[in-house]
Amino acid sequence: MFEKDEKKVVDAEVGDQTKTFKVSKRLIVDDLGNISEDARNLSDEDNFQVVPGHAQVIDENKVSVNATLKKYELTDEEISINSHKLYRIRALRDFGHVKAGDLGGFIADETNLSHEGHCWVNYDARVYETARVSGDAQIFDDAEVCGNARVYGDAGVWHDAKIYGQAQIFGNTRVLASAQIYDNAAVYDSSQISGNARIHGDACICGYATVFNNVEIYDNAKIYGCAMIFDNASVYGNAAVWGDAQVCENAKLHENVKVYEKVKVSGHAKIGGDAMIYGKAEIYNNAKVYGCAQVAENAKVFDNAKVSGNAKVLGSANVYGNAHIYDNAQTCGKVEIFNSAEIYGDARIYDNGGIFGNARVYGNARVFGDASVFGNTEVSGNAIVRGHAEVYGNAKVYGNAGIFNFAKVHGKAQVCGDSVVQGIAEVYGSEILDNVVISTSDQINKKEIHNDVKIHQTKSKNHSLCL
Repeated sequence: MFEKDEKKVVDAEVGDQTKTFKVSKRLIVDDLGNISEDARNLSDEDNFQVVPGHAQVIDENKVSVNATLKKYELTDEEISINSHKLYRIRALRDFGHVKAGDLGGFIADETNLSHEGHCWVNYDARVYETARVSGDAQIFDDAEVCGNARVYGDAGVWHDAKIYGQAQIFGNTRVLASAQIYDNAAVYDSSQISGNARIHGDACICGYATVFNNVEIYDNAKIYGCAMIFDNASVYGNAAVWGDAQVCENAKLHENVKVYEKVKVSGHAKIGGDAMIYGKAEIYNNAKVYGCAQVAENAKVFDNAKVSGNAKVLGSANVYGNAHIYDNAQTCGKVEIFNSAEIYGDARIYDNGGIFGNARVYGNARVFGDASVFGNTEVSGNAIVRGHAEVYGNAKVYGNAGIFNFAKVHGKAQVCGDSVVQGIAEVYGSEILDNVVISTSDQINKKEIHNDVKIHQTKSKNHSLCL
């Protein structure tokens, strides 16, 4: 039944369900219940109104749309993709950048493209199966959206990109070039995916993250913030990258790794386990960081170096060569750990120290100041090497021994117990035990000194004590 306005009435008893309502300006909802015509044919009057937004038109594809919103139609131009027939679309009215009469891309049916919003399938882009494009999303060029994928919001898909599976693309996301997003992956906010990137599994890319080149991100990996993943890098497992971090070249991140802030991981570096890399740290070449290790601040791990266990590399420390830091060991400051050196146990290396060669520092040993430990040396127990002291050759320092100031211990010397070598003393080729104190310019070699012997400055410089 039609409702009359102030002056005129239209008779509703018309057998052919007339499409023209020249006088009535309002239509009761139920009067359109069984009209099966395109919404554009319902009225030729500019101010035709439908009572509030519920009038429905059922088109030939059995898709219900608000009569005032239908914006395109399927043309007779057809293509086939596998067993799917797709039809080019034509705009019925102006919206967004589209003008009435403009041809668009291809869809299988009207379930693939919403009649609401400014969403559009452009050029030769294709949307089919149960995939859907809605909101203000745009599909361009030869891009393809299929499976049960969803593209909505202000998202854009360009070039030869393909979205399929259960993937969701929304927000202001841009997917370009030959990128593929599939499975249950989600890409949203203002992120950008390009190149030959592959995002799949349950991976999530969001924020302002950028992923390009031949990157692969999958499993439950998450990339967000302003992070950049590019070149041939891989991020998978439960790994997360955020902040301004960069992962590039052939680097691999997996398991429960967390990489954030301004970190850069490159080369063939591998980060795994529960490792955390943050600050402005850099991991590159063939370096490996795994276990629960942490590399942070301005530290660098490179070459074939390894950091594992619960080890921490902090400050401006450099770990390189074939060096390995593990267990609960920690390094910080401007220390240099290189060659085949190993730091482990609860050892601490800090300030400007250097551990290199085949040196081993372990137990609760401490090396700090400008001290150096190198060669085939071992420093262990509760030993302390500090100042500008040097321990090298095949020397061993252990127990509660201390090597201080400018002292040198080398050759096959062993300093242990509560012994102290300090000043500019030099010990080599001897075994020092118990509570010996050697200071200033004394030189001890080729003898055993033990018990409570204390040797202090001699009268002549560079005096050699041969006991």
